[in-house]
Amino acid sequence: MNTITIKENIDILIDKYPYHKSINKKLIDDINKMGYDDASYYKKNDKAKFSLTTPSDAARTINDWVCKLINIRYDTGNLLSKCFFTRCDKGDFILSHDHGLSDCFSWVYYVNTPRGSSPLVFTTSNKKIKAEEGQVLIFSSFVKHQVPFNRCDARISLVGNVIKERKSL
Repeated sequence: MNTITIKENIDILIDKYPYHKSINKKLIDDINKMGYDDASYYKKNDKAKFSLTTPSDAARTINDWVCKLINIRYDTGNLLSKCFFTRCDKGDFILSHDHGLSDCFSWVYYVNTPRGSSPLVFTTSNKKIKAEEGQVLIFSSFVKHQVPFNRCDARISLVGNVIKERKSL
């Protein structure tokens, strides 16, 4: 696992899933069966497609792997996570945004990145990280990020948010 630090003084964890070629085929089959939901609450002024849910074994495998990476790096204990798919076709983009919670992690796992796939850009620092199949980027949820105009069809990622499980009283 690699770590880079961006201008916001935030670590970005970067790793590659060891069996990404086989699991990415399953993830693409899953999203093709599920489809995207244009009424998704994720969709604001963005021009991209989002799924509402990911009831998929392959998505759960990636989700669990990401939680393990976070726990190894930060010794967080039990984590709760939710994930969804995004798809950017030619001309699509996702505006600068954050996921709002300061004690939460967000992550992007690249499923399909044809030539011309836009990078993930951290807005404040303008740090660009190339979209690469099988790669995951993990970062603090309050960091603003965006996807600039995409130059290909079918840039597909699995995106999630992770929070430490709170003990009930």
